[in-house]
Amino acid sequence: MFRRRHPPRLLQRLRSAFWPRLGWGRYFSYIRLKLARLSGSPHSIALGFAAGVAVAPTPVLGAHLIGAALLAVLLRGNVIAATLGCVLVGNPWTYTVLWPATLAIGRFMVPEALWSMGPDPVNFVQLFKDLTEAVVSANMPLLVGKVLPALALMTIGSVPIGLVGAAIGYFIVRRAMDRLKAAREHRRQRRRTGLAGMSAPRTSPIL
Repeated sequence: MFRRRHPPRLLQRLRSAFWPRLGWGRYFSYIRLKLARLSGSPHSIALGFAAGVAVAPTPVLGAHLIGAALLAVLLRGNVIAATLGCVLVGNPWTYTVLWPATLAIGRFMVPEALWSMGPDPVNFVQLFKDLTEAVVSANMPLLVGKVLPALALMTIGSVPIGLVGAAIGYFIVRRAMDRLKAAREHRRQRRRTGLAGMSAPRTSPIL
């Protein structure tokens, strides 16, 4: 009933993944509007958003939304806000920066003697192709020797990035939700005051 009459083609889906159909300005406005319409306390919404931001840098493609929802549930945050935070931070544009950053930080945090891979740059497209091939064909040497070491370093490096991003995201969303809540309460107070003025009995002037 609510499906599109003409489903989007593959090229349209790929284009939407890299460039929102409504444009970036309206895309961010859409995210802001969705957050403003969520039910729950400002703390719960901000905490859920922070959970989504924290999970987004991890290299677990295909499981980001599930991980964000689970983390939001554990933290008692808003699950929908977690989804919005994860989608906003984890997208094809940001991954071009996040993945090299997570790998570089992971290499910095882990002693070089523990690496089973060299310091050469990693082709991330090929890395995830190898991951898919290793899982589908049960190629354990490829998985253990080439894929998992890079993913492990990226996972370790995603922790500080995720924590810093979550803290920033929580502060921004909490402040915005507090302002929205105050504005709503102010409008409700004005509405109540206006209704009280309309319902007050009128006294006739004394002649």
